[in-house]
Amino acid sequence: GRVLEIGCATGEFLSQVRSAGRAVLGVEYNPDVATIARSRYGLDVLTGDLLENEAKVAACGPFAAVVMRFVLEHVPRPALVVRAVARLLAPRGRFIFSIPNPESADAAVFGRWWIGHDVPRHFNNFPARALRHCLTSAGLRTEKVVYSPVPNDWIGSVNYWLTDHGAPPALRRFFRYENVVATALFLPLGVVSRLFRASGRFRIIARQVD
Repeated sequence: GRVLEIGCATGEFLSQVRSAGRAVLGVEYNPDVATIARSRYGLDVLTGDLLENEAKVAACGPFAAVVMRFVLEHVPRPALVVRAVARLLAPRGRFIFSIPNPESADAAVFGRWWIGHDVPRHFNNFPARALRHCLTSAGLRTEKVVYSPVPNDWIGSVNYWLTDHGAPPALRRFFRYENVVATALFLPLGVVSRLFRASGRFRIIARQVD
């Protein structure tokens, strides 16, 4: 079936899905970025948010899967977006999305300096109870939760803390995702956090209630 990605950015993921033989559609809020997705990969991408494009998207559906990768925390009305996703899904279709985990170990350690807050770009974060309510009220149930071992949230949070405490620029530059040494140092924390279901980000697979 068709795959819809909300917040498809420059289209790399959707291009790969299309290469696997799926029909795809993207929605991207940033018009300049959406233009890149169209010109670089020839993708069908609507500009704007999901709610203002729902009628156009529905005309291309229903969808076997709707994907959102670190987008839901950026929208001001997440419950309305999730309900719109549920309406767009084919019977037994899946909603697959990734979000920060405000109940993670790194969030507990860093508090106000946790990178997942990302003020002012993030409007919302979702404790487990709020997330369950958001999904069930839309007629969706959680099928699977996949915790990430990626240490980026630890690294980014250290960088936030150092920046706020006036650390030298050279030290702050060390704690970057691009630094393989920093990644290697924090990878054990990422792996342990995943084992205890307490990593800073996770992926949820939900589907319509039968």
